[in-house]
Amino acid sequence: GQNLFGFIHLTVEEYLAGRWLTEAEDADDLIARHIDDPRWIEPIRLGLGHVGRSAPRRFHALIDSLLAGPVREKVANLVIADLAELDAVRPAHLDAVVNVLLAADVRRARLHGDSAGTADALARLRRSQVTLPGDEQPLDVVNRSLATALRGADPLTAATAARVVLALG
Repeated sequence: GQNLFGFIHLTVEEYLAGRWLTEAEDADDLIARHIDDPRWIEPIRLGLGHVGRSAPRRFHALIDSLLAGPVREKVANLVIADLAELDAVRPAHLDAVVNVLLAADVRRARLHGDSAGTADALARLRRSQVTLPGDEQPLDVVNRSLATALRGADPLTAATAARVVLALG
């Protein structure tokens, strides 16, 4: 048809879908709705990368909202996986990522008596060679966030942080 468009390469379609997704007024709701669909992961990544370079304030607001919302653990893992591509990530975002993952571990421990994954995810984050604003390294942010959790008022969070610190060596 005359008003139909096709894309020769899937990446172009994913990039444009990601831009639409992150530029929408309700971007955080749209991302939350699609983050479990494997077909949407690449558009989400590409869209966040684009908005981080073209509209850093929008990126910060979007990441802050997503890390506080119902899909925060998935978003935290996405930030870790794509840190090198997300130029606008700030140390405060990584602090939120650490806190989200610790809280998820605490929830799993309360529900199932076990927890998993946080130490591995934070180990990947600590190995990242990305330089954050203020010349900070992810290693420094993770270590500082874990130290804060160890000194925190919630004993289960402190115990979880201690277990993660021991696992990280």
